[in-house]
Amino acid sequence: MNAINASMSGGQLGLKAIAGLGLAAVGAACGGDAFTTAEPDGAVVGVETKVPEGSPDDALTTASPDAGAGWCATQSPTHTFCEDFLRGVPGKFVGVTIGAMLERDPTDYESPPQSMAAVTLALPKKGDSATALGTRDFSSATGTQFTLASYFKVASSCFPTNGGYDPVSIAILEFPEQGYGIAIDVTPSGGELVEATTGADGGLAGSPRVTSFNAANLLDGWRLWTLTIDGGLAKSVSLSVDGAAVIPAHTTLRAAAVLLQHPTLLLGANVKNDQGLSAGCRVNVDDVLFDVKSVATPAN
Repeated sequence: MNAINASMSGGQLGLKAIAGLGLAAVGAACGGDAFTTAEPDGAVVGVETKVPEGSPDDALTTASPDAGAGWCATQSPTHTFCEDFLRGVPGKFVGVTIGAMLERDPTDYESPPQSMAAVTLALPKKGDSATALGTRDFSSATGTQFTLASYFKVASSCFPTNGGYDPVSIAILEFPEQGYGIAIDVTPSGGELVEATTGADGGLAGSPRVTSFNAANLLDGWRLWTLTIDGGLAKSVSLSVDGAAVIPAHTTLRAAAVLLQHPTLLLGANVKNDQGLSAGCRVNVDDVLFDVKSVATPAN
């Protein structure tokens, strides 16, 4: 498994890989890293762009011809964040890729005209890793209650058919100020919810806490994943797929010790070749809702 310790400082995205966790790995100082935004035709370019929070028109590209109003236009304007990739990929996210790419997929989506495809390349050697993530900073959003509702399509080809496999991280919620992060990892038979804490030096503080679950039919189809976190006094979490609970409500967050605030959200795909030789992975993402609230609210 992999790890990320993410923080935003002075408009710069700082990412540092920490081996041994289930959080997605990104190394800001490693060669080959790329910060990306999207051109109108969906081509990815290697620049970093900090997107202002909360603006309804903060997508990075113009709308696709005849795309209509988009899925986000049908959602409540009270949501903290909504992204349907109407205007391109990575849209309102900042893209970070290492040995991988983020690209528009106009042929496979939950809502038209496209989804964001996170594509990692083949990993020929044990220990290799690849990352394709869209990230968004919510450091100025106030509240300790967090809900992510997003559609993912995870390809079965992400996992070798000849034995060992490594989990694929598809969603990470980092709390840089609290040195805490939580990730959703997918496996062929279900998944894992991974908690990790880091020390002042940015290194791992203790072992990651892993809550495994079994679930059928998670691969090769669009699934709505809903993660709800109470980062206040209760310190609890729940996770559902297409409305069915895979981690029950009010499950205790075992590694969180302080109030959780000011998160960074990362979505896409990260693979580290610990168990087998990855031939490459593809995770499509679409119709993302994320909320930061001061009091608990029902899941979207």
